Amino acid sequence: MQNLGNPECNDYAHNIQKNKIQLDKTLSTIEKSQFHALKRLQVEALVAEILEVTGDRSSRNFYLKIAWRLPEDLIRTAIRDTRDEKATSRIKKSPGAFFTDWLKRLAESRGIDMP
Repeated sequence: MQNLGNPECNDYAHNIQKNKIQLDKTLSTIEKSQFHALKRLQVEALVAEILEVTGDRSSRNFYLKIAWRLPEDLIRTAIRDTRDEKATSRIKKSPGAFFTDWLKRLAESRGIDMP
């Protein structure tokens, strides 16, 4: 049982609480930085896949932008459809143009604004 009249006990309890709060903040910071690092790796992998399918290296910054902002499943659908259209030679302009146009249409159909 805690002795509330003893200031030494109150200081000890206060220090424990203060240390717990600091530990929670530290863990939260680590989790956020690890999440950001994992997200960055995921984005880089997604962009590499887009570049492999489209061959459009000049649009890398745009692809990075969409990979950070749009849902991964939406982007993967556009990648898959671009790959399929490319394999059947049905792309009239370029794989990069097809991918971007198709991604915009998919996003619009889901009510998502393109960046």
